[in-house]
Amino acid sequence: MDKLFTGPYIILAYLVGAAAIFCGLYQNDVVLVACLLILLVWDFLYYCNPESFKGRSVTGTNESVTRARTYISWFIGLYGVIIGIVLSSGDEAGLLASALENSATPIWLFALPLVLSIVAMLFIPLQVSGLSEEQQQIPNTALKLLFFLVVYLQKIVLILIGNIGLRILAGWG
Repeated sequence: MDKLFTGPYIILAYLVGAAAIFCGLYQNDVVLVACLLILLVWDFLYYCNPESFKGRSVTGTNESVTRARTYISWFIGLYGVIIGIVLSSGDEAGLLASALENSATPIWLFALPLVLSIVAMLFIPLQVSGLSEEQQQIPNTALKLLFFLVVYLQKIVLILIGNIGLRILAGWG
């Protein structure tokens, strides 16, 4: 399984992510859900692989989590700006409702990136390593799980924003 994360197979994860984004052009929820599940399995396999965190320090892993959360906060801002532009360019909620209806985008799907972003940014205190000198160099299970969760949610939020954007653009035409 180690070759999955060190070899050329990484391109498969990018292709699955791209498929999840571009299926928005066709309002294909089945492909979207399938791709999100494949990425969940991919990330879970990474989390479960004992070799995945070798060479990752507690500090480095914690910084990766912080970076992912920072990117998510940027996505929320970008998503908010897009919603603001749509609402300010017409008869407010009517234009947004019309865009969602024309693109067959359910309101729950439109709100999902915001909700998942909030979940990813929840601050839940955890101990990031053991007490001994050696244990302080290795991320513990709690930090690894936080890494898995935040990185997966960051990926999903970005994919959903792209998917919804393409849905709305396709529905406009």
